[in-house]
Amino acid sequence: MQRNNSNQEFKCKYFKVQEDIVEKVQDHLPSEDEFKELINLFQAFADKTKLRIIYILFDSKVCTCELAQLLKKDEDKVISHLKELEELGVVKHKQEEDMTCYYLANNHIQHILVEGCIHKSYIDS
Repeated sequence: MQRNNSNQEFKCKYFKVQEDIVEKVQDHLPSEDEFKELINLFQAFADKTKLRIIYILFDSKVCTCELAQLLKKDEDKVISHLKELEELGVVKHKQEEDMTCYYLANNHIQHILVEGCIHKSYIDS
């Protein structure tokens, strides 16, 4: 398949920036720090292991040894992923006797993934 390297067909032919539109959009854009935080959050969803952890925690608290077994990974590696997810505010943990159990920090995380699945179903159809 030959690729057309020219962007000409996609360029604006209007040749005049509509300043009111630019100003309106700029007023609603997140700050650079907010963009960085969003990028970090979405990177968690781009990592297969972290995404699987999130799905596992959808409905219940799970201890690290159970997560390791479900993921077929070393518990120390799973804990590293969990620490990163906790720093991002995606999961929380609770010490229960001799176990450390993890759970989703809030239901917004579920909503993000559900919306992603819905979006994918529209692309596939």
